[in-house]
Amino acid sequence: MVAAQLASELLGARTEANARFFEREAERIARLCLLLAQRFAAGGRLVALGESPQARSDVVATPKAC
Repeated sequence: MVAAQLASELLGARTEANARFFEREAERIARLCLLLAQRFAAGGRLVALGESPQARSDVVATPKAC
């Protein structure tokens, strides 16, 4: 029961932190998304770097896949 309560408290704290972060950063994130969309529309590409497919997140959604 103690572990479940701790997990619930930690989840609540994380949820609150996420809400504060996205409220504070929403405009910057939206501007970045627009810039990315414009660059992809102009033929830009996303280069994923990492030591493994998991580190690179090889599966990336593209406009054709959406």
